[in-house]
Amino acid sequence: MNERELADLILKQGGRFNNPDTISVAMHHGILDDAKNERAVYESIEKREAKTESD
Repeated sequence: MNERELADLILKQGGRFNNPDTISVAMHHGILDDAKNERAVYESIEKREAKTESD
């Protein structure tokens, strides 16, 4: 599962309320700092994807 899929699971499919282990994994990998700030999560993912593409 890539970063965007994990963020979608947490933020759009209700994972943040049903699966604390999912949030823990995402936080450990630096995908999210705050499960309530959806915009910041996706902006962070976009920056990481852009960096990966430029490398």
